[in-house]
Amino acid sequence: MEPILAQFQILAASITYNPPQIEIISNLTAQPLTAAAINADYWCRHLRAPVQFAASLETLAAVGYQFFVEIGPKPVLLGMGRHCLPEVEAVWLPSLRPGYDDWQQMLLSLAQLYVHGVSVDWSGFDQNYPRQLVSLPTYPFQRQRYWLDTLNTGHQSKTLSSPEQLETSTVVNLLLQGNIQQLVRQLEAVEDISADEIKLLPKLMEKLVQQHQLTTVSITDKNKASTLIEESSSNSIFIPKIVEIFQYEQLLKSDPGEQKQLLKTYFSQLLAKVAGISQDQLDWQQPLANLGLDSLMIADMRKHMESNLKIIVPVEYFAALSLEEILKQLLLLITGKSIPKQVDSNPEYLLQANIWLPRLQTNSQASFRLFCFPYAGAGASIFYSWIKDLPPEIELCPIQLPGRENRTGESPFTRIKPLIKTLASLLHPHLDIPFAFFGHSLGALLSFELARELRRLNFPAPSYLFVSGSRAPQIPDLDSPIHTLPEPQFKEALQRLNGTPEIILKDSNLMQLFLPALRSDFAMLETYFYTNEKPLECPIFGFGGLNDRRVSSEEIDAWHEQTQSYFKLQMFSDDHFFLHSAQSAMVQTISHEIQKTLILKT
Repeated sequence: MEPILAQFQILAASITYNPPQIEIISNLTAQPLTAAAINADYWCRHLRAPVQFAASLETLAAVGYQFFVEIGPKPVLLGMGRHCLPEVEAVWLPSLRPGYDDWQQMLLSLAQLYVHGVSVDWSGFDQNYPRQLVSLPTYPFQRQRYWLDTLNTGHQSKTLSSPEQLETSTVVNLLLQGNIQQLVRQLEAVEDISADEIKLLPKLMEKLVQQHQLTTVSITDKNKASTLIEESSSNSIFIPKIVEIFQYEQLLKSDPGEQKQLLKTYFSQLLAKVAGISQDQLDWQQPLANLGLDSLMIADMRKHMESNLKIIVPVEYFAALSLEEILKQLLLLITGKSIPKQVDSNPEYLLQANIWLPRLQTNSQASFRLFCFPYAGAGASIFYSWIKDLPPEIELCPIQLPGRENRTGESPFTRIKPLIKTLASLLHPHLDIPFAFFGHSLGALLSFELARELRRLNFPAPSYLFVSGSRAPQIPDLDSPIHTLPEPQFKEALQRLNGTPEIILKDSNLMQLFLPALRSDFAMLETYFYTNEKPLECPIFGFGGLNDRRVSSEEIDAWHEQTQSYFKLQMFSDDHFFLHSAQSAMVQTISHEIQKTLILKT
């Protein structure tokens, strides 16, 4: 630079410099840049002096800066920044990233800043774009699924003159739903009704709806009854008001063949109502547990069936029987012809090779597999909804451990070492393409030890390890063990941990179903002993909850000691079970990272 230095100084001296409009840490001095310091000599020093990158970051960290955004076409300096500040808990975000839509990446990084409490000038951000402002409600959202089903319009061509047909006009539909308020509004719009007559409408409509429902329930013509049930199968609104009452009365009067059909229709409607599974998606030979129902859905179904069919349904039916087998047992219970079937603890379908990988399918587009390990007490179904957030080239492979969901009849593992050895041999045939492990809490520990076992056996190694809601394995768990507690104290401990749904804790039958897996999983956690080995070769990504009282961000950050590659940490604003509330954002992060590997390989 020496040959051009004199000419450069003359040029730099001819420029009038404005003072900085925002705070700047000079990478020449690693100190805040003042207006007085900006002169020709300053810029000449830039030509010859080394860049104080690490010292500049240390200055920022010393005054409390935790969020670092790299402005540029791709993230180059972020990795260097993490290396310079290994002890600092910081958020590192790119502005652009090759292979990703510019707006998508900028909005993703902006969203991360926003959820971490950074103030955003939304007016400035949107000033060049037409936006429609929408006022959000002031009440908190309820975490409940609502299904918006439209009425079947295929029957609207039927006429009132046909007594053999069911009407689906607006008024009839409102009667079917028991919607008194809307019926009153319909009649209020009629011009020749007086004010005094309008006052009588609510009472009249209530009586009319009651009479209509009683009349419908008392139908005796079996052909009409079957038609009513079949037509209502595509209309979930019909279920709570008429079909559930009608089913029980009609079942008792029907012949055996029709009983099975009526019960099958009822069961289909119940699955649609509780789990959103349509009738054309059902394979009646498939175990119910393989449909992806969680424990709350099963409890809700059981409650409806016992109320509507006047029977006691054993919990084991939901874990080990196919849909067809459940129908047979329900018919026996309803007709009183047999005591409930004792569920086989080792049914034939449990012997199938894919029982550990219930969702493993032949995917011609898949070039990467993501194996997912659940937390204590949970099953593979907690990952089934991830498929909507993953591209087709990533095959989702949730691991189903013994003792839960469709494997309830099997004895669960109580120690990690034998489980890891079993998993290594079972998964080996499926490691023929690049893959990654994801695990939450206990699942993170399992995925870590499995990765080390694969290395000992010289099997293929994972491309990534994604660990969630878990302290690093070298940090001892100092909490008192709970897996040996008597049942009342064990249930109290589960309540404190807030991971087991209240409906299970209060239902003794459900609790007996889930208890063995929960105890065994906590036994694996609480008897685990870490042994020191060489760090893994793959990168590790850590995820945590900012409100997690069990695992701190520092304990998750300590996972960086377990990799020879790089480590990244992402925190979400929720408790230990943030993987449900932050599912889309977390799966998107995992997907983006995996796709980077796929792009490099192509």
